[in-house]
Amino acid sequence: GDNILSPNQFGFRQGKSTIDAITHLIELIVDSLDKKTVTLSVFLDMTKAFDCVYHTILLNKLHSNGIRGLPLKWLQSYLSDRKQQVSVQNSFSRTTSLRYGVPQGSILGPVLFLVYVNNLNSKIHKGHIVQYADDTTLSFTCKSKFQVEIQAYEELNVCTQYFENINLKLNCSKTNYMVFGGSTAPFQYRPTVMLDDKVLDEVDCTKLLGIYLDRGLT
Repeated sequence: GDNILSPNQFGFRQGKSTIDAITHLIELIVDSLDKKTVTLSVFLDMTKAFDCVYHTILLNKLHSNGIRGLPLKWLQSYLSDRKQQVSVQNSFSRTTSLRYGVPQGSILGPVLFLVYVNNLNSKIHKGHIVQYADDTTLSFTCKSKFQVEIQAYEELNVCTQYFENINLKLNCSKTNYMVFGGSTAPFQYRPTVMLDDKVLDEVDCTKLLGIYLDRGLT
């Protein structure tokens, strides 16, 4: 599994932790500050990501990553064994197999999710991704705030389309961004970051993987 997964994916992997993911991001920002460039980091929030995994797409991704034959059949059976009943006025409908979702609390569910979102890394060409399962941070580094805004606009469109294609939805109201570097003087140019035609909130501090991160990296 590890050789299939992107090196920027830190979730549920041996020898990688939330601290590694955050350290990786901070090193990127510090390097940018040293070079007197501007880094804009977007903290993406997904709505019920594990519940929205479409089994057909997941099985196709497993197949294209070389998981075939009996292992693939076993995984197909594992996914189709997840059943649901709907209760209407105290009477239950017949049991149906779920076509969506991987169990988050299981050992296998999170690993399957990593495979599901793995090739996002190959779609983003100008930004830098740090992923921890369904927590995704996209960072862009440029010489100016204006350039960084253009890069973020282009790549976030790619990102939104990628997630839509695999049935995942980004939550604009919980997605925000921070700008590191550049002048903080009043009336300076502030980048506007759009996602799905909505303007995102710029924040001075955010909680990432259980740790508070602020613009001064304190």
